[in-house]
Amino acid sequence: MGEVGTCMSNPQVESRAPGAGEFLTVLEDAYLQAKRMRRSIRMDDSLAHGLGLDSLAAIEMLLVVEQHYGIELVDTDEATRTETVADLYRLVTRLIGAR
Repeated sequence: MGEVGTCMSNPQVESRAPGAGEFLTVLEDAYLQAKRMRRSIRMDDSLAHGLGLDSLAAIEMLLVVEQHYGIELVDTDEATRTETVADLYRLVTRLIGAR
């Protein structure tokens, strides 16, 4: 019998689309894990320039968001095209709605 993926069996996984404030809190926690510093994040922040994310930190943040919401972001073409926090929020809410 195969193992169930940790994201799907994680009782903390959100099953509904988040509100903007909740999403920003999750993203701020993900930023803290990836960059080892706390920062306030806004919807209009640029992921690359505004948040100063290199590719490794961006992937670390996406993995935290994936795990929290039980979705797949890292291996999607759409995730590579997100430029702002608002773009990422729209993608996350769409993927949650598609489950």
